[in-house]
Amino acid sequence: MREPRRAQDGSRWERLADRVLQVLRAEGWSGTDGAWRTYLDGSSAPDPYATLLAVHAGLFDGAVPRGAVDVMTAATFRTPFMRTLALRALGSAGHRPDAVRALAADWGPMLDAGSVTFWEEFPRPGHDPLSMYGRPYGKSLCHGWASGPAAALPELVLGLVPLEPGWRTFTVDPDLGDLGWAAAVVPLGGGDLTVVADRDGLLTVDVPAGHALSYEGSLHHGPGRLEIPWG
Repeated sequence: MREPRRAQDGSRWERLADRVLQVLRAEGWSGTDGAWRTYLDGSSAPDPYATLLAVHAGLFDGAVPRGAVDVMTAATFRTPFMRTLALRALGSAGHRPDAVRALAADWGPMLDAGSVTFWEEFPRPGHDPLSMYGRPYGKSLCHGWASGPAAALPELVLGLVPLEPGWRTFTVDPDLGDLGWAAAVVPLGGGDLTVVADRDGLLTVDVPAGHALSYEGSLHHGPGRLEIPWG
């Protein structure tokens, strides 16, 4: 009796998801602006938060239009948490080098100030760097939600992303931009996944046991090291 019930529940949620998507597209999408609106009212202005979340949710049919990219890049984000989501969405839209340059500009002032940890809020000229929430020492200066570059940089620079839960399969697609080389290590259950790409066109991937690299139509199972020409 349980399996038919589960099937019925699945069908019900699929129907509800389709209805939600229809309402989103009818009331939340601005075809004129090529971006998503602030509210589901068919008339409000394009919103960077709605647009970046739509990118992550896969709501665009095909390529992300220029209007959506402009809305995301023109926005100002005070917290690193949402800024990371915006930059990863920008990378998904095909603007990975731009996202890396923006990341350096946003997080760089923390490093320039001598910090070895990431802050809850970006520093702003003329504002007390320690105050937040109306309290003189309310800002966290070692904030886990501000550590977005740890996940964003391997994704934006190396195209290193999981394709299955637990990184059972993953892929790489380097885009070094202005960099001469890049490297990343992802700790996994079977060992460290290591990726190195250089400007000379060599991609080196150490695939741990129990995981596999999907690259240009082929699946490479670990453990093992792959040296692949790229670019």
